[in-house]
Amino acid sequence: MVESSLFETLHLDSFSPLDLALRFKCPQCSYYRKYYCYDCLIPMISNFPKVSLPCKTIILKCKKEPRCKSSAIPIKLLSPENSEIIDCLGEDNSIPEFPSNTMLLFPGSESKSLSELSNDELLGVKNLVFIDSTWHQTKSMLRNQRVANLPMFRLENHKTAFWRYQHESEYSLATIEAVYYAYVDMYNEKYSRGLEAEAYNGQYDNVLWYFVYTYKRIQSEYIEKKHKGKTFRHIPGYIKKIISNL
Repeated sequence: MVESSLFETLHLDSFSPLDLALRFKCPQCSYYRKYYCYDCLIPMISNFPKVSLPCKTIILKCKKEPRCKSSAIPIKLLSPENSEIIDCLGEDNSIPEFPSNTMLLFPGSESKSLSELSNDELLGVKNLVFIDSTWHQTKSMLRNQRVANLPMFRLENHKTAFWRYQHESEYSLATIEAVYYAYVDMYNEKYSRGLEAEAYNGQYDNVLWYFVYTYKRIQSEYIEKKHKGKTFRHIPGYIKKIISNL
């Protein structure tokens, strides 16, 4: 078993449906998919977990990036009633106008930490916007006034576990990681102020269900040398040591 301390405290559903998955033809587009169809946004397996999120999740996904590479697509399967994925570009009108109770997660110079938000801001937000693109493309998104005018907040002290190499900080999260930590950190901030009655107990953990499964699969395949000498560019020390055979 690979070192699992990174995710060992998460309350995740069983990975059995993913382990047993076979490739089938999507009933809508007829392309063969294994776990889910990223174009039609439907699961190809049974028992895909469902997560009840406190706010609507809006993903602004850059049209230039293929959906198959996006970490954020599974959120539509995990929380179908309370999430939206918008394929867009910063330079056109594909980005909609947002209601006043919307916040953007982005670590800009004008963004606030969660501790800097007022109680009214924490309780009043109904929509959270996340940008799903390369960092270069993000700059284009932010030039769109519909995005730039949104109040911003930032996360702090979360290191990424994403397997796709990027030149930014190790604190630059994959989009689905950002979604997860945003909801958990907001909940914990409200609990610390007495705005939530009970401490966080894993109710949003399945947001990372597919992400953690993929992470562990990559770890295992490289540790067991299933790639026949092939390597991928990653942060030094990304592949963890084997600590148990259980």
